[in-house]
Amino acid sequence: MRQDDSSDGLAQGQGSTSPLEHAPEFFPALNPTACRSGNNGECSLPCDLLARAKRRLLGSEQRFRTLFEHAGFGIALIDPHGRILDMNKAGVSFLGYSLSEIQAKNAADYIHPDDVQRTRESFRELEEGRRDYFELTKRYLRKDGALVWGRQIVTLVRKENDEPDYFISMLEDITENRRADDMLRHLAFHDALTELANRALFLDRLGTAIRRGKRNPDFIFSVLFLDLDRFKLINDSLGHPAGDAMLCEIAARLTECVRDSDTLARFGGDEFAILLDGLSDPLETLKIIERIRNALARPFFLDGHELFAGASIGVVLDTERYENPDEIVRDADIAMYRAKENGNAVYEIFDSRMHEQAREVLRMETDLRKALERGEFELYFQPIVSLRGNRVTGMEALIRWRHPERGLMSPGEFIPQAEEAGLIFDIDRWVLANACSILDLWSERYTAAHDLLLNINLSAKYFLKRDAVDDFSEILRVTGVRPSRLRLEITENLILDGDEHVTGKLLKLRAMGVSLALDDFGTGYSSLSYLVRYPFDAIKIDRSFTRSMLEKPNDMAIVQSVLALGKNLGLEVVAEGVETLEQAAKLREWDCDFAQGYFYFRPMPASDVMDLLAKPSGLVLTY
Repeated sequence: MRQDDSSDGLAQGQGSTSPLEHAPEFFPALNPTACRSGNNGECSLPCDLLARAKRRLLGSEQRFRTLFEHAGFGIALIDPHGRILDMNKAGVSFLGYSLSEIQAKNAADYIHPDDVQRTRESFRELEEGRRDYFELTKRYLRKDGALVWGRQIVTLVRKENDEPDYFISMLEDITENRRADDMLRHLAFHDALTELANRALFLDRLGTAIRRGKRNPDFIFSVLFLDLDRFKLINDSLGHPAGDAMLCEIAARLTECVRDSDTLARFGGDEFAILLDGLSDPLETLKIIERIRNALARPFFLDGHELFAGASIGVVLDTERYENPDEIVRDADIAMYRAKENGNAVYEIFDSRMHEQAREVLRMETDLRKALERGEFELYFQPIVSLRGNRVTGMEALIRWRHPERGLMSPGEFIPQAEEAGLIFDIDRWVLANACSILDLWSERYTAAHDLLLNINLSAKYFLKRDAVDDFSEILRVTGVRPSRLRLEITENLILDGDEHVTGKLLKLRAMGVSLALDDFGTGYSSLSYLVRYPFDAIKIDRSFTRSMLEKPNDMAIVQSVLALGKNLGLEVVAEGVETLEQAAKLREWDCDFAQGYFYFRPMPASDVMDLLAKPSGLVLTY
């Protein structure tokens, strides 16, 4: 590299006296007053002063040479043309060349090309007197090809006429510090397990894509949000190390499906996001989704196990209207949840209706959080009738929400949101405590209520996540209700989710005297095995079969089979959804034990039940 512009501090040139001869000039305290000749060439200074000055000059040069050679950092002397005049051992070791090789080249030859221009500008500012020194952190190229980092501090020594004489460069090796900093930066923006980008880096690049799209309407990008289906099962069955290995394998397959220009990130857990950057056509997104689905459909082999993984994918294609990367991720997440609701291993493209529905869910959740505090929940009760005695023998407690704007809401309208938001625990405990308190009140006031059996439904999440047995024990102790007067209705979801954990709790409740009923029997796919494994006292035939049993032969066969099964296993059978006299008569003919439905009673508030109990024969039916 040769430059003709002599004003460039790194341009190569020839000829200069050794700067070591002038070393005292940049150590002002060691620079003696020069000896000036008087008339006839005689010295105007006393000879002893001149001798002392020479000794000081010689001492300062020796001290500089010692500093130069033995400093723990690199020191180089560079002429105004960029030629390295001298360099100490530390500097030579840093660059990996011999001193003769270093002196044969220009200083710019050792600097990374991307850092040369700003280095030249800094040297030029020194020459022009715009600064006294400069400090730069930059990259250097060693002889062995390695890239190293140095912190350089440069000062300029000038001649008596103020022209630049030479530069003194001090160079500290900061390669290890930079590597540590780079590692910290990498960790700050990458997932530690998979080495993929993390949420912070993904959002940064998504923000760049949004800004680029605003500048160029032809720039197309889209966002995918993936959630693995049933991944928790792998962690629970094989352990977290196997789950981590699975995530790494999935990350590798996803990497193969996207382009180099795309950003694949792990958001944590089993969630991934993909920024498809600079698409030729929005439909290209669908081709990449198909590649992803095919890649994940292939089996994974871990520790001798053959595993399968699918992913529900939310897609945002219409990205032009967004200003904020968080909003795109939010909507992709909403679409992903819709895909999961529609079935595993499918994708859903976001539209504005989803956003409004999500806002509605959020409003519902906010209202739910306030409902308990405001006392907006109520208990309704639907009687259960003995078909043999035409008499009310029990009540099923049913929660209702008297919403200030929407009016009276049934459980199906808010319980799913309560479960999703984690509010179901407090709601279910409220149901349990209030139902028992009301039953105790009825028993104190009305003789007819002494033998009523109270059926209570609790969420599967409540039963699994909280110590339901302790709740039951405490509430029964406070209210004074006998355990034998409670029947817990359990759905198949509870058993499917809980397995052995559920068995222990059911056995404890059964030992306390609480009876158990399997609710919505016939809608699951393994109900028969449940009847053998768990200590049930009763089966409730799902209303969907009861309502249509007289019109659909298959439904009639199911009802009759359940009745026969219950009798053979010694279980009571309750038919839900009885709406007509014909249905009631047929169930009695088939020797069904109990019935429940609109033909007998609709769900009613506690006050109406009290009116019923107050009548001399209020629990006895005539029809």
